[in-house]
Amino acid sequence: MLEFPRWKYAIVVLVVIFAFIYAAPNLYPQDPAVQISANRGGSVDAALVQRVEGVLAAAGLPYESVEITGEQALVRLGHPDEQIRAGDLLRSELGSAYTTALNLAQTTPGWMRAIRATPLQLGLDLQGGVHFLMEVDEAAALERSESGFADQIRDLLRENGIAVASVARTANGIDIQVRDAADLGRVRSLVSRDMPQLVLEQASATEGGRLMARMTDAEMRDIIDRALDQNIGTLRNRIDEVGVAEPIITRQGANRIVVQLPGVQDTAQAKASWGARPRWSTARWSTATRTRPPVPAACRPMRVCTTAASWARTAIRCRCC
Repeated sequence: MLEFPRWKYAIVVLVVIFAFIYAAPNLYPQDPAVQISANRGGSVDAALVQRVEGVLAAAGLPYESVEITGEQALVRLGHPDEQIRAGDLLRSELGSAYTTALNLAQTTPGWMRAIRATPLQLGLDLQGGVHFLMEVDEAAALERSESGFADQIRDLLRENGIAVASVARTANGIDIQVRDAADLGRVRSLVSRDMPQLVLEQASATEGGRLMARMTDAEMRDIIDRALDQNIGTLRNRIDEVGVAEPIITRQGANRIVVQLPGVQDTAQAKASWGARPRWSTARWSTATRTRPPVPAACRPMRVCTTAASWARTAIRCRCC
């Protein structure tokens, strides 16, 4: 008969105890909840809690608790039907100063949360949630970049004393017209030196004072990559502010972004809370340093899926808004 030292039995017992403690949070069901986040002009404080409690009491809507967790207020309810009614009621009463979203709240005891014993975060197939497929508007990104190049070329030529007739973005590229055709050599030299991302071509054999500038293929790919990275970073920041647990935000293919929000039940409010089409204004760059900022781009929704479980899926086509 094999015999082991007692300390080995003690280690096995301790491992089993720790395993049970850290697996126990999965036994606690999640409560239907309404999550309230402050927008510009709003604040999450005790006054908001009293206001929410008063609104729910006046409507005769039962609730379990209203508490502040971090930078959000959380209203716990006992039934999904009550959650939907409370969400609609609070959204209309609180107005644009606050964002309300339907979510699921943990019921794990405080002492478990203190030792970081939290339930396993389930994905969309087991927990349900929202799946967004978004696409970067490549045409808008390239158009804004070409407009920026046109401004830079105009300033560059004026700084070097070249008489410019016009510098304008067209469907075929950037049309550069100078008053004196003899200056075309200097134009080529200056633009090639400061903007190697552009390829210069003679616009027309009959018009000697015109050049056409086009972005290289590598530059266009770089613009789309930067636009994707910027959109992903902005989406991640906005979703983190809403407080969704473990969202998935990743790139798909050359110009698409996948956003998965487990546990979120309100598709329309999820889009409104972080913006279905984030947009940035184009910033001009200094002609002295010639350093260009990331090119902003719009991100449009291609498909939104709300999932209740792996066996129940609904796909909704969305137009660009």
